Amino acid sequence: MGPEPRVVWLIRPGSPEAARGRLSVERHALTFTGDGEEEPLPIPLNRVRRVRRRRGAPILEVEYTDARAELSRVFLFFVEPPPLPRTSGRSWILPTRGMQRAASAVGLRSAARALRSEIDEWVEAIRAASG
Repeated sequence: MGPEPRVVWLIRPGSPEAARGRLSVERHALTFTGDGEEEPLPIPLNRVRRVRRRRGAPILEVEYTDARAELSRVFLFFVEPPPLPRTSGRSWILPTRGMQRAASAVGLRSAARALRSEIDEWVEAIRAASG
């Protein structure tokens, strides 16, 4: 009914932690099943408000209304995301961090080009199923 399940990394806005797991489109839900012990995150397709591929990044962005009818958003990385910097005040090592971020951005852009059609397939499958 859609793309084959695949490994992705889920990040919620405001959280520096990425959870690795499997993404699948099922009959009534987009489901992320983490590699750990946590429960799967099913996003009912009828609650998806917006789905899109982030330009220049191998990221699928999904906005949906949760069980409390509040707008939620998740970012699904199709490659392992670079570590997000933890902000603990200013450091004299800023050039190194800046270079690491620049290298990460270049890596994400090249992955985005390679994965564009696959991510577009996920976008179309989710849009078609959430109709």
